[in-house]
Amino acid sequence: RAVEHRLLAVNPAAAVRPPRPTATEVQSLTAEEVEALLAVASDPEMHTLIFLAANTGARIGELMALQWDDLVGDRLRIRRNAVYLPGEGVNFGPPKTRASRRQIRLSAECVAALSEHRVRQLERRLLLGAAYQDRDLIFSGPLGRVQAPKVVSRRFSAIVKRAVLKRCTFHTLRHTCATLGLIEGVNVKVMQERLGHGSSAITLDLYSHTTEDMQAEAAELIGAQIRRTRAE
Repeated sequence: RAVEHRLLAVNPAAAVRPPRPTATEVQSLTAEEVEALLAVASDPEMHTLIFLAANTGARIGELMALQWDDLVGDRLRIRRNAVYLPGEGVNFGPPKTRASRRQIRLSAECVAALSEHRVRQLERRLLLGAAYQDRDLIFSGPLGRVQAPKVVSRRFSAIVKRAVLKRCTFHTLRHTCATLGLIEGVNVKVMQERLGHGSSAITLDLYSHTTEDMQAEAAELIGAQIRRTRAE
């Protein structure tokens, strides 16, 4: 803009060569490791939260911002994101990107788990009475208030330790959902929309290690088909 307004003759940034982005290898869990986590998650709320995160791929901030009116039948609407701001606490803001505003279809098991969770939450609210500050949150704190994502992350780390698993973060559950889905043959476009990525290219780039395994499987399937045709 400075060059356009003749404040500079040349843009000094034009000759800069930006560094190439380094590829980050995502970490994910196996289905057996997810079961191991659930087995030691004695707190019913954390159990439901881990189960839902592994099934939906939703981010921790998105899960903490969920309200009960975001659950419509077997669809979960992602419309907000919980963010911790120093000096202000946890506030709700828009999702990370425009593509992050989405609807996620839930399995019958997820719907049932949320229904049971709702009953427990209502029982706690009746027990606490006026001390419970109802904000209609699906995953609220003990007194109904919004939970800071970092607090939930610490609780998750303790569960990982009890399960004697490799060190991982809550975000690993998002990667786990994507990896397991792709391995099972879920269409990349469908997985992109489920995760809230801006394009399927982002999904493919992040989970290239998974698609490489799928390429090997595709090569075997194609080869087997050709061998059968030649034999005939």
